[in-house]
Amino acid sequence: MPKLAPILLAEDDPNDVLFFSCAMKQAGLPNPLVVARDGRQAVEFLELLANYRDRLLHPLPALMLLDLKMPRLSGFEVLAWLQTRPHLRSVPVVVLSSSPQAPDMLISREFGAADYRVKPSRLENYVDLLNEMRTRWLVSKTPLSAPPSPSIPSSKSASPRMGIVWNESAPDRSAQSQLA
Repeated sequence: MPKLAPILLAEDDPNDVLFFSCAMKQAGLPNPLVVARDGRQAVEFLELLANYRDRLLHPLPALMLLDLKMPRLSGFEVLAWLQTRPHLRSVPVVVLSSSPQAPDMLISREFGAADYRVKPSRLENYVDLLNEMRTRWLVSKTPLSAPPSPSIPSSKSASPRMGIVWNESAPDRSAQSQLA
């Protein structure tokens, strides 16, 4: 039986992680769950940095669920960074946020999120959401395959709407916010 690609959950709230994990078990999702506690850790996992240097041990996720309000790098900054990484375009990113605000939804879509979902407040609603995600994002992507070969990204990506610029030449490789 082929090994399943993981689901990457970028979420800083331990209660939301526990809630998601319980819903995942109840939904019967067999994919392993990888949790990034902030935006920087999500970037490290995707780019094979820090503790994640081996793609065989840390395969690309079949799906990334991304919170917007996280420390070190926000969800918007992670989305801006992902726009500079063509070799990661095969990973669908679903923003999973507590914000029902239309501007957050619009900006997330402009930054390349495949979908935007408001976090459910009840376990059974979370299970329903995960079953929908399984059908939409995981059924055809579950078995691992060889990772795509990375291409050379441009050194800068920007979104005029938010004024967030990902600058590769920044010493700490972090996203830099600028007023538009």
